[in-house]
Amino acid sequence: VLGGYTGAGSLDTILAGPPSHLRAVGRLPQPTHDAAAAAVGGKVYLFGGGESVSMPSVVRVDPRTGAAAEAPALGEPLSDLGAVAIGGQAYLVGGYTGTQFASAILRYHLRGAAATVGRLPTGTRYAGVAALGPTIYVAGGLTTAGATSAVYAVPLDGTVRRVATLPAPEDHAALASLGGMLYLVGGRAASESALERA
Repeated sequence: VLGGYTGAGSLDTILAGPPSHLRAVGRLPQPTHDAAAAAVGGKVYLFGGGESVSMPSVVRVDPRTGAAAEAPALGEPLSDLGAVAIGGQAYLVGGYTGTQFASAILRYHLRGAAATVGRLPTGTRYAGVAALGPTIYVAGGLTTAGATSAVYAVPLDGTVRRVATLPAPEDHAALASLGGMLYLVGGRAASESALERA
């Protein structure tokens, strides 16, 4: 568990262990929330996030020791994004730049820089993002028009295809793959999303 938000502010803690016995093992270089993490090459990378503004930072964490260090930053600030790891690469989906909703699907190079591999039909924050095989799935999220019920599949060539519709618009939910299935967990109703846009 890397950072987070308590209602009183962002956290810099790194927690590890079984869900019922999490313990502090380290600290991030700075407090952050609304970031996204992916495990790549034996390390965990924390992308973007921020405290009062979106940040371009990337933090590399050694899960064995809890040691954290800055990695090469993104090309622009980004928070409220999703991240997955496929084939030893990290892919970042959507988010917020501090001025606009992001639509890009980025491949992050561990030595620095990020390349755009595709774009969602509209800028999207707080989407559920997971990988199933070599395909990225994006479920729901918050757009400038409100919460969406769209589910997209994005293979690594960057083509974006709508493959399903959620029972209702949803954002702030987590998407996870398990046993060849995708599960969308938690989230907020469309009426709550409208309050955030206001």
